[in-house]
Amino acid sequence: MQFRTIHSRPRSAIAGVAVAAAASLALVLGAAVPATALPLASATAPATETLWGTKAPPGAVVDSDRASVELGTTFTAKKAGQILGVRFWKTAENSGKHTGTLWSASGAKLATATFTAETTSGWQTVRFSTPVSVKAGTRYVASYHAPNGRYVATTKLNAPAVSTTSLSVAAGSGTYAYGSAPAFPTKSWNSAGYWTDVVFSASSTSTSAPTPVPAPTTAPTTTPKPTTTPTPTPTPKPTSAPAPAAGAFAGATNTGAAAAGFNPTQAYTGPLTVTVPGTVITNRIIPAGLRIEADDVTVQGNIIQGPTEVSWDQAALHVTGDRVKVLDNDIRGTSATDWTKNPINGVKLVGEYPEFSRNNVSRIAGDGISIYGDNAKLVGNWVHDFTFRDGGVHYDGLHYPGQAGDDTTEPALIKDNTVELWASGGTSGMTAAMGFPKIASKIVVDHNLVAGGNYSMWGGGSGITYKNNMFWTKFSSKVGYYGPTAYIGEVGPVTWTNNSYTNDGKTSSAPMSSY
Repeated sequence: MQFRTIHSRPRSAIAGVAVAAAASLALVLGAAVPATALPLASATAPATETLWGTKAPPGAVVDSDRASVELGTTFTAKKAGQILGVRFWKTAENSGKHTGTLWSASGAKLATATFTAETTSGWQTVRFSTPVSVKAGTRYVASYHAPNGRYVATTKLNAPAVSTTSLSVAAGSGTYAYGSAPAFPTKSWNSAGYWTDVVFSASSTSTSAPTPVPAPTTAPTTTPKPTTTPTPTPTPKPTSAPAPAAGAFAGATNTGAAAAGFNPTQAYTGPLTVTVPGTVITNRIIPAGLRIEADDVTVQGNIIQGPTEVSWDQAALHVTGDRVKVLDNDIRGTSATDWTKNPINGVKLVGEYPEFSRNNVSRIAGDGISIYGDNAKLVGNWVHDFTFRDGGVHYDGLHYPGQAGDDTTEPALIKDNTVELWASGGTSGMTAAMGFPKIASKIVVDHNLVAGGNYSMWGGGSGITYKNNMFWTKFSSKVGYYGPTAYIGEVGPVTWTNNSYTNDGKTSSAPMSSY
């Protein structure tokens, strides 16, 4: 099937856009019922909550695309309650009749309504005729239909992650679907956000979401149906390889499927977007572009390889579910020299409490591992043999940009990993073998082997701990092209203990008394 990407490149910056004074979010989970649009002010009643408040989206632009498109945001209800409606940020370029819809994570339409009395610009809000009950810890999608395109977008994960009292959304959680009528949005582009929001009301009596009612017979026949592909039957799991012994860094002998006793020979035939909580995928060969959108999923002992056809920057593995375990996998491109045969990104960990251990990540044509979720645990992974391509591509081996404002105050453990990124002096946006937020008070970076990059270790402050790490001169006598570290301790103190240089990747050649 042929489809074109949602963007060529965003062009017109938003300018002079008025903020709607009484704006509020409007997503409702429940049956798909007829809905009546209410005045904007009615969505600002006490005890309601939205993701982004009333301010204009920072850094957003008006896209030049004029095609009819559905634009969504994937979010999680942290508490049981009710979604009252949907809202979106509008500029004068975004014309036509707009429709707001709430979906389950699997694509069931839960409620829909048509916006009325819209203003020229600012937040536009519509309420459903019947509020929809949502369950705590459950993921939903809010979307609106822009019949003439020219929507507002923020790309490259610059649409901030948000966690309010009752709602949360990860950075870059925007989705879209082309079509003349509303349809469940499943595609993503350039880690974009489309500023679709919801209005939430807390409820102590709501315990479960109602069963969705089938859409009216007048609904467009092109609306996608939820995927019903059954979860693949897992292959019996052999005993996993133990974590690297003390003093052992990650490498060929203790990472990947074979080292853990797996032997993937059969193709994976399940859905490439996993939406069933608790799914287990083991011992399979999986095409790149696997998305994990459900909680408590385990992906172990697989080979995930090849280019993705989902979108130009789609990761080989993209995880938005919480408590997902990714263990003992080979995640790689199919060519060490041709970037067109490789995923442009290796792994994106967006959900909370991810466990990513003993994975062999190689032949990636961009960032190796990107961590956006809180409470991450990355132990014993080998990231190496990147595929070079020019043209402003960003390369980090393993980085933790954090969430709002490049900061993270949540715990994370980065331990026993080996990251080898070549050193060539700033080519194609290459920065660091490892990179961390400016404020990272609870991150522990313990016993990692790093080599290459412009600087091998970049960033981190306000209490971050660096201990027992080795800085390898494999690619440069300076470790990185310009040196071993940069921008560490810019914001607040750093704990720096027992770090050293190494010439062979095994033994210390000289201590590093400071950063």
